[in-house]
Amino acid sequence: MKKLIVGALLAASAFSVQAENIELLNMATFVVNPEATTIGPKFKNTPERRAVYGDQVATLLLKNADKLASKYLDMNDPMAYNAFLVMALTVPMHEGFYVHFRETANVESECVDYKSKYKKLGGKAKKEFKKHLVKGSTPFLVKCSKVDEDIPTVTSIMRAILDGSDIGMMQISVRWHYDVFLAQRKFESVEKTIDYGLRHLMKGFDPIYRKSNEHTCLTDNGSFSYQNLVRATWGGFYNGGSVGQACRFSGVGHANDRAFKKNLDKTLAYPETGLLGYNQDLRLDLTPTVKAAVVEVIKNLRNGTDNRSAINKLLKK
Repeated sequence: MKKLIVGALLAASAFSVQAENIELLNMATFVVNPEATTIGPKFKNTPERRAVYGDQVATLLLKNADKLASKYLDMNDPMAYNAFLVMALTVPMHEGFYVHFRETANVESECVDYKSKYKKLGGKAKKEFKKHLVKGSTPFLVKCSKVDEDIPTVTSIMRAILDGSDIGMMQISVRWHYDVFLAQRKFESVEKTIDYGLRHLMKGFDPIYRKSNEHTCLTDNGSFSYQNLVRATWGGFYNGGSVGQACRFSGVGHANDRAFKKNLDKTLAYPETGLLGYNQDLRLDLTPTVKAAVVEVIKNLRNGTDNRSAINKLLKK
């Protein structure tokens, strides 16, 4: 009888681990050194953790975006404000599935380390990756073989699928952002990563907005399109690297721009679909107060309205 009980417990444990695992994230994360510093919420696919994780992430995104975009309210342009907040809700979903850190069971078969991707890097990117992420007395990333098998769970961080050169929820490139993001170890913190990524987005959003007359793609059916401003900021600046490429999305169609448009449409449809995320497995579950703020911001952008009771209530928390 004892053997049957032990066997049943082992089978139940294995099922639980499998149920918690989201395979899409296995191919998009690096295991973090268990001794390294990690600050902020960690995604874990359990009902208890998801019940609070969505609120934590959505609140961080909206509060940090508000700090940067409130100047547009002072300029009497609430649509620009709402456009930036909707972009803040969309970019980290498109880039990193709303996941910066992920916690999973310590299962060797699901562990992915930096080694194979590191080989694909070269030049400055490889040098900075090595310097800030895999060197030092307590390296941030370690090989799976270095993780003690007795540790029940491990933390991993989102990374670029192809070569690992982009890190975290905002997919900050180690090629270009080594002097502050890497050097100041902002990747250790969810909020600091969000803040850094949103500040970088603003470096594209604001100049495109202020010189909108130079970008014909921002006009749609004779009116200024704030949704196109979001697309221009991500496609031209954040992904393309230049404000001068703001209208890239309006040409023959860059594959990256088409993918971003699909995710922007998902965000804009949230009030009807209830899906805030890449798919159901990677959605953010929100409590009524946070959901009301998210819905209000989205509807403001869609409808050209300026309702701020729900977002102001969230910002005061």
